Amino acid sequence: MKLEKLIEECIETLQEEAGKDYAYYEDDEPFGVCVSTNDGYIELFYNKGKVEVTVVHDYESDTGHPRYGINSTNLEAFLAKALLDCVDWTDIEEKWRDDNMDEFQRNGFDSEADFWRWKEGR
Repeated sequence: MKLEKLIEECIETLQEEAGKDYAYYEDDEPFGVCVSTNDGYIELFYNKGKVEVTVVHDYESDTGHPRYGINSTNLEAFLAKALLDCVDWTDIEEKWRDDNMDEFQRNGFDSEADFWRWKEGR
């Protein structure tokens, strides 16, 4: 997997997870996700804008594997830096507002009563 594509997939996964249970002022709630890769997975733990990264390879327990013992510390540090403040809370808040509006609010009214006042000319 190309590095740019991996970063994009990590950001997309974090953004999606952050938006699942969003409520106002909970953007500092920590959460974790996993991103599958060709030879393992990456664990991402988001907390207040920072991301802890753990790379887990399928072959880590296979001592006969040619890549056994290779350390992923540099990749973990690079990804943690690349994913710093990657969650767009403004976008999530806007989506949450749109999803929680009723029919009248979507059309510019405060409520159904506001709509009827406008419709009847009061």
